[in-house]
Amino acid sequence: MELVGIVNIIEAGRPDWVETAVIEHKRLNVHINGIGTAAYLTLIGGIENRNQLKLRQDYLTTNRYALTNLSRPIDKVFSAKGGGNIYNVKQTAKEKTLRKGLSNVRHGKSIRTWIKDIQANKFYT
Repeated sequence: MELVGIVNIIEAGRPDWVETAVIEHKRLNVHINGIGTAAYLTLIGGIENRNQLKLRQDYLTTNRYALTNLSRPIDKVFSAKGGGNIYNVKQTAKEKTLRKGLSNVRHGKSIRTWIKDIQANKFYT
């Protein structure tokens, strides 16, 4: 891609679908990780006043536990015993290089740990 193409993309601004995805991510992050829950609540018009909203925000409990229980079978994938990793590589030197690369994907985490800790949560949110 040339510089002109990059400039055109930047000047075009953020597409509508990105803004929709950001809003959806924030909504899912409230339910799955319990982040920003109090800010997510809004005043129920005609039913509660500002003081009641404040009380609801102060004493709310997240529904994170329900979603954690729903995703429990996925955790079993990472805690299962047995099995193995089969690398279809002909040469031993290439296999050693591959194993070394997979043992430190990012921040000292193996590929398996990185998928469990980082990517699994991003899949939900």
